[in-house]
Amino acid sequence: MLRVVHILEAFTGGTRRHLRDLVLGLPVGEFGQDVIVSLRRDPAAAADLDSFRAAGIGVHVLPMRRRLAPLSDLVGLARLVRLVRRLNPDIVHCHSSKAGFLGRLAARLAGAGATVYTPHAFAFAIAGAPIRRRLYRLLERRAVPWTDRLIAVSQRERELALAIGYAEAKIACIPNGIAARTEETPATRHPTTVGFLGRLGRQKGADLFVAAIPGIMRQVPTARFRIVGDGPWRRRLERQVARRAWRDRVAFTGAIDEAGVAAELAAINVLVLPSRWEGLSYTLLDALQAGVPVVATDVGGVADVDGDSGCIVVLPPEPDAQALAGAVAGVLGDAAAAGRRAAAGRRRAVFFSLDAMIGRTAAVYGEAAARV
Repeated sequence: MLRVVHILEAFTGGTRRHLRDLVLGLPVGEFGQDVIVSLRRDPAAAADLDSFRAAGIGVHVLPMRRRLAPLSDLVGLARLVRLVRRLNPDIVHCHSSKAGFLGRLAARLAGAGATVYTPHAFAFAIAGAPIRRRLYRLLERRAVPWTDRLIAVSQRERELALAIGYAEAKIACIPNGIAARTEETPATRHPTTVGFLGRLGRQKGADLFVAAIPGIMRQVPTARFRIVGDGPWRRRLERQVARRAWRDRVAFTGAIDEAGVAAELAAINVLVLPSRWEGLSYTLLDALQAGVPVVATDVGGVADVDGDSGCIVVLPPEPDAQALAGAVAGVLGDAAAAGRRAAAGRRRAVFFSLDAMIGRTAAVYGEAAARV
């Protein structure tokens, strides 16, 4: 049996779902597991920890900060070293940038087994101050020798890994996977409902979505809009919408669980994902599986998911409001084409299987452990 320790600071959104699906999906007879997570970003994620404990998985809560915080990071590193040394795993799997750096360094200092790293979007590729991106790139380069295997969730992430010095043989490209749907959620759609699902902050581009609403309404006067999620920009976006004449056409809904996502997808005709950066969006995969046409920016794994299927209307990153509005209106205005996209999306979603993701990750663990 291989002992695996997972370390994640960003225990929220897609990374939280990825960790939960992976940890609960790995075969119990083949893997013993512990998770080390921080709850600073999303205290509600503590609910997942109960399911881990119920499955016999060790749980350790260790506060970590998202941004660079030298004193706090040193304290966190010391705690990680002690904990990893005590757990003595065969594999240390670090997820996302902060835990990715601290966890790999802790594994090295603790003399642990093999290290596996999944960036879920490299920090240096994320929009922000140039000096900060350069620093993050430098730190990622420094950690390359501490990494036995890197798991990229998209080809774009793989290319970035190669660019900072990873050998081809060290990289496995394993996209996020979703479970097959066991039942359909009944559709409750108004004929022209446009949805945004995601954290209301800079990454997911909710501001770009709101900016496109007037243009969509000029082309589709009956359009309605749903903004689903929570985050630091929620009040600002609500105030912005409240000042507009079309405010009654926009409904805000807070953060929801996965059952709520299924219900929201059943209520919309097109999903808009104007993200500024991504690893590989679970909401995108959920929408395609549900047969909802998607308009998305070309970031992270969007191009991988679309392939040559045409199931996604792909726009350049940071599209202007007119381009985004035109793309959404085009989907709403052509029911036959939207139906073809929906069917193509369902077919394409099959290739992003949770079982495949878990199986391929387990194989990486075995390969990494054998080389140590």
